[in-house]
Amino acid sequence: MVHNQNGPEEMLELGRQQLSAGDRDAAEALFRSASRAGGPEVAWRVAELWAGDADARAAEWQRRAISGTPQTSGIDIDSGTLPIRTNSFDVGLCVAVDQRWEVAVRADDRHRAVAALIAAKPRLSRVTDAGREYSEEEYAAALDSVDFYSPNCVSVIDDGGTDPRVQLDCKGDVMPAMAREVLRILVEEMVTAGVAGLLFTPASDRD
Repeated sequence: MVHNQNGPEEMLELGRQQLSAGDRDAAEALFRSASRAGGPEVAWRVAELWAGDADARAAEWQRRAISGTPQTSGIDIDSGTLPIRTNSFDVGLCVAVDQRWEVAVRADDRHRAVAALIAAKPRLSRVTDAGREYSEEEYAAALDSVDFYSPNCVSVIDDGGTDPRVQLDCKGDVMPAMAREVLRILVEEMVTAGVAGLLFTPASDRD
């Protein structure tokens, strides 16, 4: 049963408890109520919870979180950006398999778009699986006792034939919290560069 008298935090916690108890349907019902009350912030957290359980619902919750995020300074984010790939098995289990860590920018001013990606590159390399961006000093200190995952490398690609894009080597791990922070940084750098446009993940042979 969904306890509508509770706020989003309480419903989110009840959903966590149901998920831990193995009742995924009850957890999903509570997560939906929490999201209706709490908006995209809650949706991102729900995506992370389902990802932690390797459940395919992480993919739809991430799309919902992106769709519900307000536009910033003429910068749109396609809901399928940094998509989580899922797979269904004969036993009826649908799981989150991996995630595409590539974001392209479609903008009228290509030069500024590339400048934004280049400025974002060092910041993206310091984003963790928990969705935290370390400063240079914090990251250097944290390397003494690593308890997080961050991209193995970050590449900016500007070959002239396609929209400029950034690729993160994250071994395909499913990390909605990191995805959220990656998109936040890219939007910030686009605003700083003074360019509007669309962030999206290009289609691939696997899509």
